[in-house]
Amino acid sequence: MLLVLLSVACNKDVLDEASKDKITADAVFSSPEGLSTAVIALYSLDREIYRKDAESTIWTSFIRAEDITVTRAGSGIGFARYDNTLHGGTAQVRPFWTHYYSIIERANKIIKSGDAMGEGNAEVEQAIAEAKGFRARSYFYLLRTFDRIILNTEPTTVDNLEREYNPANPEDVYNLIYSDLDYTIDKLDYTAKNPGRFTEGVARHIKAQVALWRKDYKEAALQTDEIINNGPYRLIALPDIFNGANLNHEEAIFVSQWDRASGGSPVSNGNPTGHRLHMYFIPNYFKQSGILVNYANGGSAWGRTYPNPYLLSLYENNDQRLNTFYKLFWVYDDPAKLPAGKTLGQKVTTTNMSIYFDQLYPACLKYADEWTRTSPTEAQSFKDVIIYRLAETYLIGAEAHMHLGGPLDPLAVKYMSEVRKRAGLGTFTGPVTEQLLLDEDARELAFEGQRWYTLKRLGKLLDQIKAHAGDPAVNAIQARTSIQDYHVRWPIPTSEIENMKGKGSFDQNTGYPQ
Repeated sequence: MLLVLLSVACNKDVLDEASKDKITADAVFSSPEGLSTAVIALYSLDREIYRKDAESTIWTSFIRAEDITVTRAGSGIGFARYDNTLHGGTAQVRPFWTHYYSIIERANKIIKSGDAMGEGNAEVEQAIAEAKGFRARSYFYLLRTFDRIILNTEPTTVDNLEREYNPANPEDVYNLIYSDLDYTIDKLDYTAKNPGRFTEGVARHIKAQVALWRKDYKEAALQTDEIINNGPYRLIALPDIFNGANLNHEEAIFVSQWDRASGGSPVSNGNPTGHRLHMYFIPNYFKQSGILVNYANGGSAWGRTYPNPYLLSLYENNDQRLNTFYKLFWVYDDPAKLPAGKTLGQKVTTTNMSIYFDQLYPACLKYADEWTRTSPTEAQSFKDVIIYRLAETYLIGAEAHMHLGGPLDPLAVKYMSEVRKRAGLGTFTGPVTEQLLLDEDARELAFEGQRWYTLKRLGKLLDQIKAHAGDPAVNAIQARTSIQDYHVRWPIPTSEIENMKGKGSFDQNTGYPQ
């Protein structure tokens, strides 16, 4: 906004000055090729949610706040504890809000500019479709997180800087999301223009998610049936889901693209910057003498957030996901530093629970990376991040059909069975219940960033946190007594409240400091 105001304040000579060596904003938004370039920038911006440095990665805040994890340390630990450090000024709150509104602002500009070019140009329609997909997804994240948000479909210009800010009617937001996704579904097909781009499958998957929130079970079933029956996706072997740098496989529906060669990210001090998700979920085992710091053990790590005993207890006998998705213990494997009295291959143990929490706790391996890191100690990872995959589609479909046809609905049972069979649990014959869906969600999708929203949607967040969050054995159960009713939504960023003061009726969410 400041740049716009400054440009208006310039004299005519400055405004008429021609740009000889740069592509101007007007050029980008006035041609099909320019719109395509603008869309590519949306993907780069979207990756920022995973990159926010060592302690402030925004996306991990939701994983910390779930019932199936325990957090040891790090900035933003208030999300795990639901304590008084969680408020409108908490470091992760404003970046989350501005991240998605930045995407919405750019998407609005692409959509408005594309509409002005008229119908009939395939490249323009592709750009609008992808921009609408991003806008829908962004509004869905914002509405689920904050409950009270601003709805705006107009790009910011010098003519509309002065606005009134009032909370949007949620139904208006949902209607826009449906409309945007319908356009994306209509204009795109299942084949991505390039890996990681929006497709018909991505839009249908998001619409199925949204439909569950609206209790529009018929729509959720329609979308999941379409993806499962007509999409190009299939469930792959468990070890292959997160195995490799390139995760654009047949189960993946939407994947955040990362690679060192092209950067896939802004460059800092001449080097591309990746994400550090592999560091979050593995303990500091390397502090123990006799354990090698190698890829097999997870490389160097920070030991921030782990699978808690409740999550691990949900896995049934023979469930192959337990040993595929997690490393449950470490063994002595360094002959050069083997402690006296220990043998190679022996399990490393301790009776000191503080040391156990820091160094030997079970780890999630979904983001472990031996493929893109130049050494086991490198902090940067350029491994792809799966956003949506077919296993989640099956679980959404199972829930939708359960609501439509009851616990023994044939498709509800079939979809649940497909996920469980892949895990080595054999054919499932029913019934499909809400509790089974919640437990299967934990077993299949833990640490993938959707659990907090699922608990909120089902009205289970408070009960599940009070009963299961953290781990009593390591004295990390603050969330169980601290969580309050208002914690089912995030606080509005304090800086945004200040910016909107006197310009409408937008105030802080109830329960948080005003």
